[in-house]
Amino acid sequence: MFPLSLHNYFEIAALLCSLIFWARIRNTPLRWITPYLFFIVAIELVGRYVGRELKQQNYFLYNLSVPVEYLFYSSLFFCYYQSKIFKGIAMSFIFLFPLFAVINFFIIEGQLRFNVNFLKVGSFFMIVFCCLYFFDLLTAARIVNPFTLTFFWIATGLFLFNVGEFVYNMFSDYFLKNWEEGLVIFRKINNVLIYVLYGSMIFGFIFGNGKRH
Repeated sequence: MFPLSLHNYFEIAALLCSLIFWARIRNTPLRWITPYLFFIVAIELVGRYVGRELKQQNYFLYNLSVPVEYLFYSSLFFCYYQSKIFKGIAMSFIFLFPLFAVINFFIIEGQLRFNVNFLKVGSFFMIVFCCLYFFDLLTAARIVNPFTLTFFWIATGLFLFNVGEFVYNMFSDYFLKNWEEGLVIFRKINNVLIYVLYGSMIFGFIFGNGKRH
């Protein structure tokens, strides 16, 4: 179980930073990020224990956590968007993605493997939501320094993370025929992307002021 992988420490550091700088985010939608990060850390540690110590498949954990991840971030975008149109797009995703996830899990990809379609669809929409957020900031009535906004840092990390995941998952089927080999490569790439995501999140907690705009 120990020592943990480096990406686990990044996730734990982000959780601790959300607690240390709780005063900045407690009156914003980001107050929900602390229990979310606790959930992510718990999933990662349990998944690590099941896979490494018990030598059992842990796909079921990530088939649960990945949809939760996308729904959580889309709900944050809904809260931070100023445009009603953008809010409507985010809300539509929040209602429709669970339906897609259930159909994919029980009918399309099944319950005996990690559902890659979750990543393809979810990461694509996260890229879209990030771009809409950046556009929202650029067209805002009041000019703000984005580097002082905690959620800007989080959105930047999300954008880079999901661009990497989306590109890999879209082209992996063409280059990798062996699922086990592909999973090893995916984990290596995913770990690097995790450094980017949670590193950006840590920067946001430290240097951001927690304000919406």
